[in-house]
Amino acid sequence: MRFYVFGIDDRMYGPEDISVIQAWAQEGRVGSDTRLRNADTGDETTFGQLMGAFKGPPVVPQVVQPAVDMAAAASRAATGYFTWSLIDSAAGIIGFYFLHFMGVIFAGYGAYNGFMAYKAGHRFGLAAFIFGIVAVIAVLVGWVLRLNKAI
Repeated sequence: MRFYVFGIDDRMYGPEDISVIQAWAQEGRVGSDTRLRNADTGDETTFGQLMGAFKGPPVVPQVVQPAVDMAAAASRAATGYFTWSLIDSAAGIIGFYFLHFMGVIFAGYGAYNGFMAYKAGHRFGLAAFIFGIVAVIAVLVGWVLRLNKAI
C-alpha cells in the first residue's frame, strides 16, 4: 500500500510505501497523529490508526541524543572555575578593607573555585586553590589584627 503523508506544514508528500513511512516513524519524522491519505482510494486516516489496523508491533521512535564533546565542556568548566577563583580571591583581599566581613566570603569562594578548577583538571587549578587559601588566611589575619586594634 502507498500513502501520501501530510507534513506539519499541511503539505502532502509521497506517495510512499508503508515500510518507508514506518522507517520515518522510527526516525521521529512521523507520529501517531500524522495524517495519511491512501494513494489508491483517497481515504484519510492517521498513522496510529493505520498501524492499529495492521496489528503489527508498535513503532517506537528512537531518541537521538546530540553528540557532546565532553573534553571541551570540561575544559570550559575548568577555565570558568579558574577565572572565578582569581576574581573571588582578589575581591576577598581587596574587599576586606571596604566590605569587611564580605572579604571572608569572597576569599572562601575563591578557594572553593580554585579547588573545583583543580578537580576539573585545569593546569593552574592547584595554584588557584592555593591562592584562594592564602586569601582566606590573609583576610582572617586581617580580622584578628582589626579586632586587636592593630590596623
